[in-house]
Amino acid sequence: MSIHKISCHIAQILSRELALGEDDSEVMAYGLEIILSSVTKLVVILSSAYFLNIFSTTLVALLTFSSFRLLSGGVHFSDYYRCLGFGLLIMLSLGKLAQIFILSQTFHLLVFTFVIGLSAFLLCLKWAPAENPNKILTDEDTG
Repeated sequence: MSIHKISCHIAQILSRELALGEDDSEVMAYGLEIILSSVTKLVVILSSAYFLNIFSTTLVALLTFSSFRLLSGGVHFSDYYRCLGFGLLIMLSLGKLAQIFILSQTFHLLVFTFVIGLSAFLLCLKWAPAENPNKILTDEDTG
């Protein structure tokens, strides 16, 4: 059963119990789908990182990426499992790269971190939020 179907099923049960309308049920299903898919991604990424012995570096990469994603909106895939697979690949790769860099000289790590962080920040300032086929920007979005 897909996360979408699970969310719709839970929303229908809650709507029936709370005597809510169809519109409220759809909104609840949408929110539940976002929550369930996010929790699933988090569990898959962190448990994979734990088994690969890169948990702490992957957690830092995930927290850093998440904070930038709030600004940029992130990449959107047409399918949940593509999103999960791509996120898993990126986060585990970043976790492993961070682990490799930690083992290298500290000065190089600090310079690298500063350059990457500053670059990411400037890129977000210049191009975030970005329009994509799934989310057309309005004047409210561009502030």
